[in-house]
Amino acid sequence: AEEDVPGYKVETARSGRAKCAVCKKNSGKVAIADSAAAEASTAIVATSTASRSSSRAKKSASSAVVKQNDTTVIGLGEVRVGSFDKMAGSYGRWHHLECWRVPKKVQNGLTDPSDEESCLRDLLSMEEVLLTGLAAMDEEDQMTFVRHVINSDHWAGNRKRKAGAASGPSKAKSAKVASKSESASKATKGGKKKSAGSTANVVPGSYSILAPGLGGAVEDENILKGKTFVLTGIFLEVGGGDENSIGVENLKSMIESFGGKVTTRFSKNTSFLLAGNNPVAKRFTDARAKSIEIINLVRLNGLLKDQLTFDRLGKLEALDSEEFMGDAYQPATNASVAFGDAKPAAAKKGAKKPAAA
Repeated sequence: AEEDVPGYKVETARSGRAKCAVCKKNSGKVAIADSAAAEASTAIVATSTASRSSSRAKKSASSAVVKQNDTTVIGLGEVRVGSFDKMAGSYGRWHHLECWRVPKKVQNGLTDPSDEESCLRDLLSMEEVLLTGLAAMDEEDQMTFVRHVINSDHWAGNRKRKAGAASGPSKAKSAKVASKSESASKATKGGKKKSAGSTANVVPGSYSILAPGLGGAVEDENILKGKTFVLTGIFLEVGGGDENSIGVENLKSMIESFGGKVTTRFSKNTSFLLAGNNPVAKRFTDARAKSIEIINLVRLNGLLKDQLTFDRLGKLEALDSEEFMGDAYQPATNASVAFGDAKPAAAKKGAKKPAAA
């Protein structure tokens, strides 16, 4: 199978020879103007009564000026961004940072574009998944890159956001999601209605996406090979994406980086239903009907950190849809979690059920 490689690389230019792909493309008119100037200069030299040595000096000086003003060159030490060339097997098509348009996948991974520190954490969590090189840069260059990425004027598609808006779960958006969940997501049990509640126990963006060998995760890039996931609900602790799919795109990238696959529909190949806060109830019904195992992000995190094996996962207590509604939802963290080896004995009727790991 073809090895997954981050699509983009950010670094400081190691020489002053590489040229910006965008500037080269847009330099046609400049080149024509330079050519016309050169012809005019040649004509002047041809009709001049100056000596040949003086003529050569003028030409040399003119050439030096053109080279010095070559805006296509990425200067030594400047931050540049390149993309992976599958044919060459290396990174190329380098851009001046200011010429690089931030891809949608990177945009969606930002929890709160108004917070530089939060965005730096988000971008570092994409290391070796969507992009590479950021972790190796010094702090000043890292923040230069962050400030470019969070500026919506630099986004691919040029979709500017309204002031104060964020792709991830800002306070205003979180409140909107919670309010929507309370009115739309209700469970019925024993004839009594239960509100989905709020999401006050979830800290937006508190979970850092894992990558093979990073963040305490296993180095095995194929630990999820052959496993297919369907996602439902929102993952405020992950962040990124619009209000109806918060965290989904980031989790999809994480699962794929470990060899897994994410689809939007159940099939005979579906291994797990990964549920977030306030999931679609029908997903649970369909998963049980098809004998598909239902897991939460806490358990997936355990698998990727070697705190849980697939065998032990199958022995844990089954998760119920009500455990994902409102404040009953148990958000994932990057901290270690102890998992039991067997399903606990059935709780007595009326006894309070503890949150499942």
